[in-house]
Amino acid sequence: MSTRKWHPWMLILVLGLVGCKAQSGNGITQKDLVGTWQTVDTEVRLPSMNGTRKDSTFSLDAATRLAETNTQAPLTTLAVDGTYRDEVRDGEGKVVMANKGTWFLQETTLIIRLTSQGNGEMKFQVRKKGRDQLQLKNFVDWDMDGEEDDVITVQLKRQ
Repeated sequence: MSTRKWHPWMLILVLGLVGCKAQSGNGITQKDLVGTWQTVDTEVRLPSMNGTRKDSTFSLDAATRLAETNTQAPLTTLAVDGTYRDEVRDGEGKVVMANKGTWFLQETTLIIRLTSQGNGEMKFQVRKKGRDQLQLKNFVDWDMDGEEDDVITVQLKRQ
């Protein structure tokens, strides 16, 4: 009968592999995302095109949104059954825009499939920022220069 000698590095490797399977990416799970979230801040960054101009960045927080557009910060609901709802209300509380669809988490990417606007799909890199805060990042072609290099970053807080 032979006995194998376990080296400390083997134990560290095994525990590391087990730990990697228990959490994905930054440790976010679908359960972490379920609930209603309010947009706190939205930032759009447009990098320079071919290095010919400076980056452009603009930001819109909840107070500025209300003052400048007379709309409240969007509320996003990610339900446990995989349904999605996003709505914007005016200053008096009347819904002025609403989207519906489904959602799921694929590693650290939140995927939302809209059913209310022609079956579009949105993908966000998602990161926890505390117990009740999330950061979503979406890479798009906002400035229509042919490259999906513009970054929309949305900060959310749980309601």
